[in-house]
Amino acid sequence: MKLPDLFFDRIAAQIGTDEARLLLKAIERPSPVSVRINPVKNNCISGNFQVPWCKYGYYLDERPVFTLDPDFHAGAYYVQEASSMVLWHILETIAPGGNISVLDLCAAPGGKSTLAAAWLSGKGMLVANEVVKTRANVLKYNILKEGHANVIITCVQPSELGRSGPTFDIVIVDAPCSGEGMFRKDPEAVSHWSVQNVETCAVRQKSIIADILPALKEGGFLIYSTCTYNHEENINNADYFASEFGMEGRHIPLDESWGISVIEGKKTTGYQFFPHRVRGEGFFVTVLQKTEVNGTKGFGSKPKTSGISTLPPKSMECLKPWLKNEGMVVFEGSDGLIHVIPEAMLTQVDSMFKAKVYMLGAGITAGKLTKDVFIPDHSLALSHSMSTLLPRVELDKTEALLYLKKQLNTIRSGTKGWTIASYNGNALGFLKNLGDRINNYLPNEYRILMDLPTDITAL
Repeated sequence: MKLPDLFFDRIAAQIGTDEARLLLKAIERPSPVSVRINPVKNNCISGNFQVPWCKYGYYLDERPVFTLDPDFHAGAYYVQEASSMVLWHILETIAPGGNISVLDLCAAPGGKSTLAAAWLSGKGMLVANEVVKTRANVLKYNILKEGHANVIITCVQPSELGRSGPTFDIVIVDAPCSGEGMFRKDPEAVSHWSVQNVETCAVRQKSIIADILPALKEGGFLIYSTCTYNHEENINNADYFASEFGMEGRHIPLDESWGISVIEGKKTTGYQFFPHRVRGEGFFVTVLQKTEVNGTKGFGSKPKTSGISTLPPKSMECLKPWLKNEGMVVFEGSDGLIHVIPEAMLTQVDSMFKAKVYMLGAGITAGKLTKDVFIPDHSLALSHSMSTLLPRVELDKTEALLYLKKQLNTIRSGTKGWTIASYNGNALGFLKNLGDRINNYLPNEYRILMDLPTDITAL
């Protein structure tokens, strides 16, 4: 891989020529493969080494075909770059206990959002936002597989969320950047690199932070990260945020054996992952704590709609067999679908509805109720809100992959009607057993498109 000479000169000026050469050698080597397991689902992932800064992160010896693993589709684990998993350690450090409100502002495809959802473990609230609609749909799917009801997925500009006023205890901004840390994984990033692009990204990042900081509570934390190396987008920007927006840098204790480089700015401290020093990609993160309040307007201050309304008792009776419904609120959205959220989130979700914030998802989409007939949604099957009393059929790997490709015709079960298709104890989705055949309710957009190997058992 040929990197721009100017990139080498700039990185050598930051870390020294010898270190820069080691970095370039590391970029030439294959990227490590790592996954983060979902602690509330069954897992058969076996990695030889744990990611040291995340207790649920593991390195794999080689990259399997994840599409051909039913556990991947069930949300038993998420394929995530190891360096970015340091978010787990940061959250544990700044907010032990976790019953808080978190915003992941630039969330797609969902690595940090699914990590935050797993860390919250159903407590508090997570808002995962992505501006680009196509990327937001990918985010929605990955959040859906995590299975938690305390997540809202939005698709709005940062300034719109900023108008919520001080709503969040933690705001995560994995900012769009020049991508220097992704050269190894994405050679196309090399062709897009230029000093001008670095400068453009640094300006855009300042604008994003200015737009979203009014949504951060006083005393709350901004976790700012990039997948790049240069100071303009990293520590210089962190110092700017501290000076301009009434923030203080927060120190995060690290184990020296992890190999993470500490970058000291004038007012803040950053943490840089170099691939020649850590088993991961290039990544930068810093934590700042807000000391000034800016912005007081909240969602719903000028209601435009009636918000949400809970279901009548008769409808709730139809749903009882399907839901755990412990400490949950069930309501019908404007899309005609029934949603399930924790009771503690009701006020926030209602105010967001009133403010007409564009939400792709609010809690768990349970399904649709028409004339007292309930049709469950795929999201319910993969969630922790679904009743444990629903019939299940445990599929072997061949059957599971055929189900996921929508080519499974029958199942080994005498129970007719709605059934959960399961693999390794993890739900894959709904089917309806008609005896001599099944109806497969896996959404078409989530089915496996690639050809299955002749001998699936050999996978």
